[in-house]
Amino acid sequence: MTPSTTPPRSQWTLRARTPTDLLAAVPLVLGFHPQQSLVMLTFPGPGQGENFHARIDLPEVDQLELATAPLLSAARRHRVSRVAFVVYTDDADLAARAARDLVVACAGHLEVAALLRAHGDEWFDLTDPSDPGPHRHDPVAHPFAAQAVYEGRVTHRDRAALAATLHADDDQVVRLRRRVAAVLAEVRAGEAGDGVDEGEWVAALVAAHAESGERLADDDAVRLLVDLTVPRLRDLVWSQLTRDSAAQHVQLWTGVLTRAPQELAPAPAILLAFAAWLSGHGALAWCALDRCLAADPDDELAALLAQALEEAVPPSAWDDSWGMPGEPPVT
Repeated sequence: MTPSTTPPRSQWTLRARTPTDLLAAVPLVLGFHPQQSLVMLTFPGPGQGENFHARIDLPEVDQLELATAPLLSAARRHRVSRVAFVVYTDDADLAARAARDLVVACAGHLEVAALLRAHGDEWFDLTDPSDPGPHRHDPVAHPFAAQAVYEGRVTHRDRAALAATLHADDDQVVRLRRRVAAVLAEVRAGEAGDGVDEGEWVAALVAAHAESGERLADDDAVRLLVDLTVPRLRDLVWSQLTRDSAAQHVQLWTGVLTRAPQELAPAPAILLAFAAWLSGHGALAWCALDRCLAADPDDELAALLAQALEEAVPPSAWDDSWGMPGEPPVT
């Protein structure tokens, strides 16, 4: 089992000072409310690496050590000094066992700032035997939630609800598929998919719609999807992505992906995953990778980006060391 890691969302700081602050922060940094999960939040010290957050499906007791090892390895690799864990489950015994294992695993390496169990609107302190709980909390009423609403950040009910935002719209897929054959014939007739002029068209179209936020017309979306089956043109779009433009590309590629026939989904899915990672939406990046791999299990870019997410590589690595597809980031 590999962790779903999430770098901090760009230009957004949540200062968690209490357990209820932590519980309110988790769904906001993940983008959804976790269930049956183990979540790790990290707090680097001065001069240390970037903070990140990670979530895994809560494993069975006999798989705890194996499942949590990647979390702790990522924290040590990024020189994190303090961590906090939240175990989301109604199974008190499993949470207690996870807490004991985590304390032992962190000893001498990481300071555990908090270790909580949460279920519904209740939470329990797993480090204080004299405090049996439960305590009440309401993340929706917390000031962090109000801040998120003000900034237009959406938090989904659970991971499945987040993934559903990327599902194909059947009616739109049917409408686009009717145009694919005709557009493909036009592209092949003019050898546009491999020509300089088509590359200029792709670059200009993507740049214009990312900046304006306007939805692509169906004919442009079909032509773009066909063009992106050409690796050179897909890589051209990939190389244009920056941390500053990533959030705009998330909106663009979400709109393209939800209309894409399955056979044309890998390119927009991997571009969306990359844009999501750059903008600090790790969970959305994983959901986009799932769509890419469902269409093409052997996609090399998806494997490369999955490695970056599993190892909690920060988006700043793109600026420093990952200039083109196929070039792994430096960790």
